[in-house]
Amino acid sequence: MRKFLAFFYKDLHWKLLSLVLAFSLWFIGANVFNPLRNEPFHMPLQLHNFEVLSRDRLVLVNEEELRDTIVNIVIRGHGQDLDNLRSREPAFVANAIVPSINLGAIDTQMVLDAEGVVIVPLNVSVNLYQEFEHLSITPGIVHLEIDAVITERFMVARNIVGGVAPGHELQGIELLNTNVTVTGARSDVNNVAGVGVSIDLSPIHSSTELTLPIIVYCHSGYDMTDKVQLNVTETTARIQILPIDSLNVNINLVGEPAENFSLLEYSFEPNEFYVVAEAYTLEELPYITIDIDIDGLYSDLASTINIEDWLPPGVALRQDMSPHIYVNVTLDPTETRTFSIPREQIRTRSLGIISQILGEDLPINITISGPRSLLYELHYTDIGLDLNLFDFVIGLHDVPLTVTLPDGFNLISQRPILQVQVHEPASEDDNDEYYDYNGYDYNDNYNDDAGEDDFILANFTL
Repeated sequence: MRKFLAFFYKDLHWKLLSLVLAFSLWFIGANVFNPLRNEPFHMPLQLHNFEVLSRDRLVLVNEEELRDTIVNIVIRGHGQDLDNLRSREPAFVANAIVPSINLGAIDTQMVLDAEGVVIVPLNVSVNLYQEFEHLSITPGIVHLEIDAVITERFMVARNIVGGVAPGHELQGIELLNTNVTVTGARSDVNNVAGVGVSIDLSPIHSSTELTLPIIVYCHSGYDMTDKVQLNVTETTARIQILPIDSLNVNINLVGEPAENFSLLEYSFEPNEFYVVAEAYTLEELPYITIDIDIDGLYSDLASTINIEDWLPPGVALRQDMSPHIYVNVTLDPTETRTFSIPREQIRTRSLGIISQILGEDLPINITISGPRSLLYELHYTDIGLDLNLFDFVIGLHDVPLTVTLPDGFNLISQRPILQVQVHEPASEDDNDEYYDYNGYDYNDNYNDDAGEDDFILANFTL
Protein backbone atom coordinates (compact mmCIF):
# COMPACT_ATOMS: atom_id res chain seq x y z
CA MET A 1 0.00 0.00 0.00
CA ARG A 2 2.83 2.34 0.86
CA LYS A 3 4.42 1.52 -2.48
CA PHE A 4 1.17 2.46 -4.28
CA LEU A 5 0.85 5.75 -2.47
CA ALA A 6 4.51 6.48 -3.08
CA PHE A 7 3.95 5.81 -6.79
CA PHE A 8 0.80 8.00 -6.85
CA TYR A 9 2.39 10.97 -5.17
CA LYS A 10 5.69 10.70 -6.99
CA ASP A 11 5.78 13.39 -9.64
CA LEU A 12 2.09 14.22 -8.95
CA HIS A 13 2.31 17.65 -10.52
CA TRP A 14 3.47 16.09 -13.77
CA LYS A 15 0.67 13.59 -13.70
CA LEU A 16 -1.98 16.30 -13.13
CA LEU A 17 -0.50 18.37 -15.88
CA SER A 18 -0.69 15.41 -18.24
CA LEU A 19 -4.33 14.84 -17.36
CA VAL A 20 -5.20 18.47 -18.02
CA LEU A 21 -3.33 18.39 -21.29
CA ALA A 22 -5.15 15.17 -22.33
CA PHE A 23 -8.59 16.65 -21.53
CA SER A 24 -7.72 19.82 -23.36
CA LEU A 25 -6.60 17.90 -26.40
CA TRP A 26 -9.87 15.86 -26.30
CA PHE A 27 -11.97 18.96 -25.89
CA ILE A 28 -10.16 20.75 -28.69
CA GLY A 29 -10.42 17.72 -30.96
CA ALA A 30 -14.09 17.14 -30.22
CA ASN A 31 -14.99 20.75 -30.96
CA VAL A 32 -12.80 21.00 -34.01
CA PHE A 33 -13.63 17.73 -35.67
CA ASN A 34 -17.23 17.09 -34.20
CA PRO A 35 -18.44 20.43 -32.92
CA LEU A 36 -21.85 21.11 -31.21
CA ARG A 37 -24.41 22.97 -33.23
CA ASN A 38 -28.11 23.98 -33.21
CA GLU A 39 -30.43 22.44 -35.76
CA PRO A 40 -34.15 23.29 -36.40
CA PHE A 41 -36.66 20.49 -36.97
CA HIS A 42 -40.33 20.75 -38.00
CA MET A 43 -42.36 17.91 -36.55
CA PRO A 44 -46.12 17.23 -36.38
CA LEU A 45 -47.75 17.51 -32.98
CA GLN A 46 -48.66 14.19 -31.33
CA LEU A 47 -51.76 13.71 -29.14
CA HIS A 48 -51.06 11.34 -26.24
CA ASN A 49 -53.68 9.52 -24.15
CA PHE A 50 -56.39 10.18 -26.70
CA GLU A 51 -58.42 7.27 -25.30
CA VAL A 52 -59.11 9.39 -22.20
CA LEU A 53 -61.58 11.45 -24.26
CA SER A 54 -63.65 8.43 -25.24
CA ARG A 55 -63.61 7.12 -21.70
CA ASP A 56 -64.86 10.39 -20.24
CA ARG A 57 -67.29 11.09 -23.15
CA LEU A 58 -65.40 14.13 -24.30
CA VAL A 59 -64.62 15.25 -27.79
CA LEU A 60 -61.75 17.32 -29.15
CA VAL A 61 -63.52 19.83 -31.34
CA ASN A 62 -60.37 21.14 -33.04
CA GLU A 63 -58.73 17.73 -33.41
CA GLU A 64 -58.09 18.15 -37.12
CA GLU A 65 -56.46 21.52 -36.53
CA LEU A 66 -54.19 20.12 -33.81
CA ARG A 67 -53.15 17.11 -35.86
CA ASP A 68 -52.13 19.51 -38.62
CA THR A 69 -50.09 21.62 -36.23
CA ILE A 70 -46.33 21.67 -37.02
CA VAL A 71 -44.06 22.28 -34.06
CA ASN A 72 -40.76 24.08 -34.74
CA ILE A 73 -38.02 22.65 -32.47
CA VAL A 74 -34.43 23.85 -32.26
CA ILE A 75 -32.19 20.96 -31.15
CA ARG A 76 -28.58 21.17 -29.92
CA GLY A 77 -26.17 18.28 -30.52
CA HIS A 78 -22.90 17.21 -32.10
CA GLY A 79 -22.70 17.73 -35.77
CA GLN A 80 -22.11 14.04 -36.57
CA ASP A 81 -25.15 13.03 -34.52
CA LEU A 82 -27.34 15.66 -36.14
CA ASP A 83 -26.12 14.73 -39.61
CA ASN A 84 -26.75 11.07 -38.85
CA LEU A 85 -30.30 11.94 -37.69
CA ARG A 86 -30.95 13.95 -40.82
CA SER A 87 -29.99 11.01 -42.99
CA ARG A 88 -32.40 8.57 -41.40
CA GLU A 89 -35.88 7.66 -42.56
CA PRO A 90 -38.72 10.07 -41.63
CA ALA A 91 -40.25 7.41 -39.38
CA PHE A 92 -37.00 7.13 -37.44
CA VAL A 93 -36.77 10.90 -37.09
CA ALA A 94 -40.42 11.02 -35.90
CA ASN A 95 -39.53 8.56 -33.12
CA ALA A 96 -36.40 10.50 -32.17
CA ILE A 97 -38.12 13.90 -31.91
CA VAL A 98 -41.67 13.73 -30.53
CA PRO A 99 -43.50 17.00 -29.71
CA SER A 100 -46.70 16.10 -27.89
CA ILE A 101 -49.47 17.13 -25.53
CA ASN A 102 -50.97 14.92 -22.81
CA LEU A 103 -54.78 14.78 -23.09
CA GLY A 104 -54.91 13.04 -19.74
CA ALA A 105 -54.24 16.39 -18.10
CA ILE A 106 -57.73 17.69 -19.05
CA ASP A 107 -60.10 18.40 -16.17
CA THR A 108 -63.06 16.25 -17.27
CA GLN A 109 -65.52 17.50 -14.67
CA MET A 110 -64.87 21.10 -15.63
CA VAL A 111 -65.83 20.32 -19.21
CA LEU A 112 -68.95 18.37 -18.22
CA ASP A 113 -70.13 21.19 -15.97
CA ALA A 114 -69.73 23.80 -18.68
CA GLU A 115 -72.53 24.73 -21.08
CA GLY A 116 -70.46 24.73 -24.22
CA VAL A 117 -66.98 24.33 -25.62
CA VAL A 118 -64.16 24.75 -23.08
CA ILE A 119 -60.76 26.14 -24.12
CA VAL A 120 -57.97 24.18 -22.39
CA PRO A 121 -54.31 25.35 -22.80
CA LEU A 122 -51.68 22.58 -22.68
CA ASN A 123 -47.87 22.82 -22.81
CA VAL A 124 -46.11 21.14 -25.68
CA SER A 125 -43.33 18.81 -24.53
CA VAL A 126 -40.60 17.14 -26.61
CA ASN A 127 -39.13 13.68 -26.18
CA LEU A 128 -35.52 13.46 -27.53
CA TYR A 129 -32.70 10.95 -27.67
CA GLN A 130 -30.20 11.41 -24.85
CA GLU A 131 -27.50 12.92 -27.05
CA PHE A 132 -29.79 15.83 -27.92
CA GLU A 133 -31.32 18.70 -26.05
CA HIS A 134 -33.95 21.17 -27.21
CA LEU A 135 -33.35 24.88 -27.05
CA SER A 136 -36.81 26.13 -28.09
CA ILE A 137 -40.33 24.86 -28.96
CA THR A 138 -42.74 26.88 -31.05
CA PRO A 139 -45.61 26.89 -30.27
CA GLY A 140 -44.94 26.13 -26.64
CA ILE A 141 -48.64 26.09 -25.74
CA VAL A 142 -51.64 24.91 -27.80
CA HIS A 143 -55.28 25.56 -27.01
CA LEU A 144 -57.64 22.62 -27.07
CA GLU A 145 -61.34 23.06 -27.71
CA ILE A 146 -63.00 20.39 -25.57
CA ASP A 147 -66.71 19.61 -25.44
CA ALA A 148 -68.87 16.93 -23.88
CA VAL A 149 -70.36 14.16 -26.02
CA ILE A 150 -74.17 13.97 -25.79
CA THR A 151 -76.89 11.95 -27.52
CA GLU A 152 -80.33 13.22 -28.51
CA ARG A 153 -83.28 11.50 -30.20
CA PHE A 154 -85.03 13.14 -33.18
CA MET A 155 -88.10 12.32 -35.22
CA VAL A 156 -87.38 11.81 -38.91
CA ALA A 157 -89.20 14.47 -40.91
CA ARG A 158 -90.30 14.08 -44.54
CA ASN A 159 -89.37 16.82 -46.98
CA ILE A 160 -91.61 16.42 -50.04
CA VAL A 161 -90.18 17.73 -53.32
CA GLY A 162 -92.32 18.03 -56.45
CA GLY A 163 -95.87 16.79 -56.98
CA VAL A 164 -97.45 13.56 -58.16
CA ALA A 165 -98.56 13.01 -61.74
CA PRO A 166 -101.91 14.55 -62.82
CA GLY A 167 -104.87 12.32 -62.02
CA HIS A 168 -103.06 10.76 -59.06
CA GLU A 169 -102.82 11.53 -55.37
CA LEU A 170 -100.31 10.85 -52.64
CA GLN A 171 -102.12 8.76 -50.05
CA GLY A 172 -99.32 8.33 -47.56
CA ILE A 173 -95.63 7.88 -46.85
CA GLU A 174 -94.52 5.35 -44.24
CA LEU A 175 -90.94 5.46 -42.97
CA LEU A 176 -89.30 2.31 -41.67
CA ASN A 177 -87.26 4.38 -39.18
CA THR A 178 -89.38 7.11 -37.65
CA ASN A 179 -86.74 8.36 -35.21
CA VAL A 180 -82.96 8.29 -34.86
CA THR A 181 -80.37 9.14 -32.23
CA VAL A 182 -77.79 11.83 -32.95
CA THR A 183 -74.47 11.66 -31.06
CA GLY A 184 -71.74 14.27 -31.13
CA ALA A 185 -70.21 17.29 -29.50
CA ARG A 186 -72.65 19.11 -27.27
CA SER A 187 -72.30 22.28 -29.34
CA ASP A 188 -73.07 20.39 -32.55
CA VAL A 189 -76.01 18.38 -31.21
CA ASN A 190 -77.53 21.52 -29.69
CA ASN A 191 -77.30 23.11 -33.13
CA VAL A 192 -79.34 20.33 -34.75
CA ALA A 193 -82.67 21.71 -35.94
CA GLY A 194 -84.02 18.46 -37.31
CA VAL A 195 -83.43 15.16 -39.03
CA GLY A 196 -85.20 14.15 -42.21
CA VAL A 197 -85.30 12.58 -45.64
CA SER A 198 -85.96 14.29 -48.97
CA ILE A 199 -88.51 12.61 -51.26
CA ASP A 200 -88.92 13.71 -54.87
CA LEU A 201 -92.40 12.65 -56.03
CA SER A 202 -92.24 14.06 -59.56
CA PRO A 203 -90.86 10.90 -61.23
CA ILE A 204 -93.13 8.54 -59.25
CA HIS A 205 -96.41 7.39 -60.87
CA SER A 206 -97.41 4.47 -58.66
CA SER A 207 -96.87 3.03 -55.19
CA THR A 208 -93.22 2.17 -54.53
CA GLU A 209 -90.45 1.82 -51.93
CA LEU A 210 -87.32 3.99 -51.81
CA THR A 211 -84.15 3.75 -49.72
CA LEU A 212 -83.19 7.28 -48.67
CA PRO A 213 -80.23 8.78 -46.76
CA ILE A 214 -81.01 10.52 -43.47
CA ILE A 215 -79.86 14.13 -43.40
CA VAL A 216 -79.17 16.27 -40.31
CA TYR A 217 -79.94 19.99 -40.59
CA CYS A 218 -78.67 22.83 -38.42
CA HIS A 219 -80.77 25.84 -37.44
CA SER A 220 -79.39 27.76 -40.42
CA GLY A 221 -80.72 25.09 -42.75
CA TYR A 222 -77.36 23.63 -43.78
CA ASP A 223 -76.45 19.96 -43.92
CA MET A 224 -74.37 19.00 -40.88
CA THR A 225 -74.63 15.22 -41.19
CA ASP A 226 -70.84 14.81 -41.32
CA LYS A 227 -70.42 16.53 -37.93
CA VAL A 228 -72.43 14.02 -35.90
CA GLN A 229 -73.05 10.29 -35.72
CA LEU A 230 -76.39 8.59 -36.38
CA ASN A 231 -77.46 5.19 -35.11
CA VAL A 232 -78.90 4.58 -38.62
CA THR A 233 -77.86 6.47 -41.72
CA GLU A 234 -80.72 5.61 -44.09
CA THR A 235 -84.35 4.53 -44.04
CA THR A 236 -86.93 2.94 -46.33
CA ALA A 237 -89.92 5.01 -47.41
CA ARG A 238 -93.08 3.19 -48.51
CA ILE A 239 -94.92 5.61 -50.81
CA GLN A 240 -98.57 5.05 -51.78
CA ILE A 241 -99.78 6.90 -54.87
CA LEU A 242 -103.24 6.06 -56.25
CA PRO A 243 -105.26 7.17 -59.31
CA ILE A 244 -108.26 9.50 -58.97
CA ASP A 245 -111.71 8.96 -60.48
CA SER A 246 -115.21 10.41 -60.09
CA LEU A 247 -118.03 8.68 -58.22
CA ASN A 248 -121.70 9.56 -58.75
CA VAL A 249 -124.07 9.52 -55.77
CA ASN A 250 -127.88 9.38 -55.78
CA ILE A 251 -130.23 9.99 -52.85
CA ASN A 252 -133.38 7.84 -52.94
CA LEU A 253 -136.37 8.68 -50.72
CA VAL A 254 -138.07 5.63 -49.26
CA GLY A 255 -141.60 5.58 -47.83
CA GLU A 256 -144.37 8.14 -47.74
CA PRO A 257 -144.77 11.22 -45.55
CA ALA A 258 -147.30 11.23 -42.73
CA GLU A 259 -150.98 11.44 -43.49
CA ASN A 260 -152.09 14.81 -44.85
CA PHE A 261 -148.51 15.68 -45.90
CA SER A 262 -146.98 15.56 -49.34
CA LEU A 263 -143.44 15.77 -50.66
CA LEU A 264 -143.01 19.23 -52.08
CA GLU A 265 -139.41 18.90 -53.18
CA TYR A 266 -136.05 17.51 -52.18
CA SER A 267 -132.49 18.29 -53.14
CA PHE A 268 -128.99 17.15 -52.29
CA GLU A 269 -125.49 18.25 -53.08
CA PRO A 270 -122.99 17.37 -54.21
CA ASN A 271 -123.91 14.41 -56.39
CA GLU A 272 -120.34 13.70 -57.49
CA PHE A 273 -117.21 12.98 -55.51
CA TYR A 274 -113.62 12.33 -56.48
CA VAL A 275 -112.17 9.21 -54.93
CA VAL A 276 -108.83 7.41 -54.96
CA ALA A 277 -108.23 3.67 -55.03
CA GLU A 278 -106.26 1.03 -56.86
CA ALA A 279 -106.94 1.10 -60.60
CA TYR A 280 -108.73 -2.27 -60.61
CA THR A 281 -111.02 -1.10 -57.79
CA LEU A 282 -111.96 2.08 -59.64
CA GLU A 283 -112.84 0.09 -62.76
CA GLU A 284 -115.42 -1.94 -60.83
CA LEU A 285 -116.76 0.93 -58.71
CA PRO A 286 -120.51 1.59 -59.40
CA TYR A 287 -122.43 4.70 -58.47
CA ILE A 288 -123.72 4.78 -54.90
CA THR A 289 -127.41 5.02 -53.99
CA ILE A 290 -128.26 6.10 -50.46
CA ASP A 291 -131.79 5.53 -49.17
CA ILE A 292 -133.36 8.06 -46.82
CA ASP A 293 -136.49 6.92 -44.97
CA ILE A 294 -139.22 9.58 -45.00
CA ASP A 295 -142.01 7.19 -43.99
CA GLY A 296 -144.27 9.03 -41.56
CA LEU A 297 -142.34 12.27 -41.91
CA TYR A 298 -144.45 15.30 -40.95
CA SER A 299 -141.94 18.16 -41.09
CA ASP A 300 -139.12 19.37 -43.30
CA LEU A 301 -135.90 17.42 -43.08
CA ALA A 302 -132.32 18.76 -43.30
CA SER A 303 -129.80 15.94 -43.08
CA THR A 304 -126.05 15.59 -43.51
CA ILE A 305 -124.62 12.31 -44.75
CA ASN A 306 -120.97 11.32 -44.55
CA ILE A 307 -120.14 9.67 -47.85
CA GLU A 308 -117.11 7.99 -46.26
CA ASP A 309 -119.54 5.74 -44.37
CA TRP A 310 -120.75 4.40 -47.71
CA LEU A 311 -117.46 3.96 -49.57
CA PRO A 312 -116.36 0.39 -50.32
CA PRO A 313 -113.17 -0.95 -48.69
CA GLY A 314 -110.01 0.37 -50.30
CA VAL A 315 -111.69 3.55 -51.59
CA ALA A 316 -111.02 6.96 -50.05
CA LEU A 317 -111.99 10.54 -50.86
CA ARG A 318 -109.56 12.85 -52.56
CA GLN A 319 -107.87 14.72 -49.73
CA ASP A 320 -109.24 18.16 -50.60
CA MET A 321 -112.88 17.02 -50.70
CA SER A 322 -115.45 17.42 -47.96
CA PRO A 323 -117.18 14.11 -47.17
CA HIS A 324 -120.60 15.67 -46.50
CA ILE A 325 -123.78 15.39 -48.59
CA TYR A 326 -126.41 17.95 -47.63
CA VAL A 327 -129.97 16.71 -48.10
CA ASN A 328 -133.08 18.89 -47.83
CA VAL A 329 -136.61 17.45 -47.91
CA THR A 330 -139.52 19.92 -47.97
CA LEU A 331 -143.07 18.81 -47.10
CA ASP A 332 -146.35 20.62 -47.57
CA PRO A 333 -149.80 19.86 -46.14
CA THR A 334 -151.84 17.74 -48.54
CA GLU A 335 -155.06 19.19 -49.87
CA THR A 336 -157.56 18.21 -52.54
CA ARG A 337 -159.03 20.30 -55.29
CA THR A 338 -161.53 19.65 -58.04
CA PHE A 339 -160.88 21.02 -61.51
CA SER A 340 -163.57 21.45 -64.15
CA ILE A 341 -161.94 20.86 -67.48
CA PRO A 342 -163.75 21.79 -70.69
CA ARG A 343 -164.27 18.93 -73.05
CA GLU A 344 -162.29 20.82 -75.65
CA GLN A 345 -159.21 19.87 -73.63
CA ILE A 346 -159.73 16.17 -74.33
CA ARG A 347 -157.19 14.83 -76.80
CA THR A 348 -158.50 12.03 -78.97
CA ARG A 349 -155.85 9.57 -80.06
CA SER A 350 -156.66 7.17 -82.82
CA LEU A 351 -155.51 5.74 -86.11
CA GLY A 352 -157.78 7.95 -88.16
CA ILE A 353 -161.14 6.37 -87.24
CA ILE A 354 -164.37 8.40 -87.35
CA SER A 355 -165.91 8.60 -83.91
CA GLN A 356 -168.43 10.57 -81.88
CA ILE A 357 -168.52 11.26 -78.12
CA LEU A 358 -172.11 10.92 -76.88
CA GLY A 359 -173.79 12.72 -73.99
CA GLU A 360 -174.00 16.29 -72.82
CA ASP A 361 -171.13 18.68 -73.52
CA LEU A 362 -170.37 19.25 -69.82
CA PRO A 363 -166.96 19.89 -68.22
CA ILE A 364 -165.02 16.96 -66.92
CA ASN A 365 -164.54 17.13 -63.12
CA ILE A 366 -161.20 15.87 -61.87
CA THR A 367 -160.33 15.78 -58.15
CA ILE A 368 -156.65 15.59 -57.28
CA SER A 369 -154.52 15.89 -54.16
CA GLY A 370 -151.07 17.28 -53.63
CA PRO A 371 -148.95 19.85 -51.79
CA ARG A 372 -151.02 22.87 -50.93
CA SER A 373 -148.56 25.43 -52.25
CA LEU A 374 -148.37 23.71 -55.61
CA LEU A 375 -152.00 22.74 -55.82
CA TYR A 376 -153.16 26.34 -55.97
CA GLU A 377 -150.64 27.16 -58.65
CA LEU A 378 -151.94 24.35 -60.84
CA HIS A 379 -154.13 25.26 -63.82
CA TYR A 380 -156.55 22.91 -65.44
CA THR A 381 -154.53 23.12 -68.64
CA ASP A 382 -151.72 21.36 -66.77
CA ILE A 383 -153.93 18.27 -66.49
CA GLY A 384 -153.87 15.98 -69.50
CA LEU A 385 -157.07 14.16 -70.59
CA ASP A 386 -156.58 11.59 -73.34
CA LEU A 387 -159.22 9.49 -75.11
CA ASN A 388 -157.41 6.53 -76.61
CA LEU A 389 -159.38 4.88 -79.45
CA PHE A 390 -156.75 2.57 -80.82
CA ASP A 391 -158.03 -0.80 -82.15
CA PHE A 392 -161.70 0.06 -81.56
CA VAL A 393 -164.25 -1.51 -83.93
CA ILE A 394 -167.50 0.06 -85.20
CA GLY A 395 -170.00 0.38 -82.42
CA LEU A 396 -170.72 2.00 -79.06
CA HIS A 397 -167.96 1.88 -76.45
CA ASP A 398 -167.49 3.07 -72.85
CA VAL A 399 -163.96 4.50 -72.84
CA PRO A 400 -162.25 5.71 -69.63
CA LEU A 401 -160.23 8.87 -69.97
CA THR A 402 -156.50 8.71 -69.30
CA VAL A 403 -155.61 11.41 -66.76
CA THR A 404 -152.04 12.70 -66.77
CA LEU A 405 -150.95 14.74 -63.72
CA PRO A 406 -147.76 16.66 -63.01
CA ASP A 407 -145.31 15.04 -60.62
CA GLY A 408 -146.32 15.20 -57.00
CA PHE A 409 -150.09 15.02 -57.55
CA ASN A 410 -152.46 12.09 -57.13
CA LEU A 411 -155.85 11.41 -58.72
CA ILE A 412 -158.57 11.18 -56.06
CA SER A 413 -161.68 10.85 -58.19
CA GLN A 414 -162.53 7.95 -60.43
CA ARG A 415 -161.39 8.11 -64.00
CA PRO A 416 -164.20 9.68 -66.08
CA ILE A 417 -165.84 7.33 -68.60
CA LEU A 418 -167.24 8.59 -71.90
CA GLN A 419 -169.55 6.90 -74.40
CA VAL A 420 -168.03 6.93 -77.85
CA GLN A 421 -169.69 5.84 -81.11
CA VAL A 422 -167.18 4.55 -83.62
CA HIS A 423 -168.67 5.04 -87.10
CA GLU A 424 -165.97 3.98 -89.43
CA PRO A 425 -162.58 2.31 -88.92
CA ALA A 426 -159.42 3.83 -90.26
CA SER A 427 -158.61 3.38 -93.91
CA GLU A 428 -155.39 1.69 -95.01
CA ASP A 429 -154.01 5.08 -95.96
CA ASP A 430 -154.48 6.30 -92.37
CA ASN A 431 -152.75 3.41 -90.66
CA ASP A 432 -149.37 5.08 -90.65
CA GLU A 433 -150.38 8.23 -88.77
CA TYR A 434 -152.70 9.42 -86.01
CA TYR A 435 -153.60 12.87 -84.74
CA ASP A 436 -155.58 14.58 -82.05
CA TYR A 437 -158.03 17.33 -82.68
CA ASN A 438 -155.39 20.01 -82.05
CA GLY A 439 -153.42 18.87 -85.06
CA TYR A 440 -150.54 17.18 -83.16
CA ASP A 441 -148.75 14.53 -85.17
CA TYR A 442 -147.78 11.81 -82.67
CA ASN A 443 -145.48 10.18 -85.20
CA ASP A 444 -143.29 13.23 -85.55
CA ASN A 445 -143.79 16.88 -84.61
CA TYR A 446 -146.58 19.38 -84.25
CA ASN A 447 -148.33 19.97 -87.56
CA ASP A 448 -148.65 23.74 -87.71
CA ASP A 449 -150.38 23.70 -91.09
CA ALA A 450 -152.85 20.95 -90.31
CA GLY A 451 -156.24 21.55 -91.86
CA GLU A 452 -159.53 19.73 -91.93
CA ASP A 453 -158.29 17.44 -94.69
CA ASP A 454 -155.15 16.50 -92.75
CA PHE A 455 -156.66 15.05 -89.52
CA ILE A 456 -159.87 13.64 -88.06
CA LEU A 457 -161.94 15.71 -85.61
CA ALA A 458 -163.67 14.15 -82.63
CA ASN A 459 -167.32 15.22 -82.83
CA PHE A 460 -168.85 16.55 -79.63
CA THR A 461 -172.61 16.66 -79.24
CA LEU A 462 -174.81 17.92 -76.44
